[in-house]
Amino acid sequence: MEQASEIVVRLTGGRRVEAQIGKHRVLTDQPRNNGGEDTAPSPFQLFLASLGTCAGIFVQGFCAKRGIPYEDIRVIERPIYGANGALESVELELQLPPDFPTHYHEALLRVIDQCSVKRVLQSPPTFKSQVSHDSLRTSPTEFQFAPEGREVPKTSATSSAALASRGSHLGKEGGGARG
Repeated sequence: MEQASEIVVRLTGGRRVEAQIGKHRVLTDQPRNNGGEDTAPSPFQLFLASLGTCAGIFVQGFCAKRGIPYEDIRVIERPIYGANGALESVELELQLPPDFPTHYHEALLRVIDQCSVKRVLQSPPTFKSQVSHDSLRTSPTEFQFAPEGREVPKTSATSSAALASRGSHLGKEGGGARG
């Protein structure tokens, strides 16, 4: 898995936010019904797209190793939301051309299970946030966030319970809508 040492995120106006990842720039915006101009995908849409594109990269690599044409393969991703609007599950469907070798179907399903993004979600990292002034980073106020079910270390700035109640599940971003 490729590792980024630092991603710089800038608030560029309105509800637009961009991320600089090495030499790549990723643009995001919010839909109009959440105060944005809908000029780019929302951060949550990019998150979802990362699942499908990661699966696609693994399928492409599998096919390339075997000399199987992959240009007509499609990955269809279907996010499933609960009554409260939170993401509950994600379904991936591989649409294969009619001439795709059938003896590879099961192997392809195992390959998409190796997707790096999916593996991170299955064994989530701990998230650490801090506040600093400019680039000085002196005496930051630190907050620790962890997925539900994992211990959240207490900080002097606020309690674990307060942090956990502030948007600890996927699908909620600033403004009360899925980013």
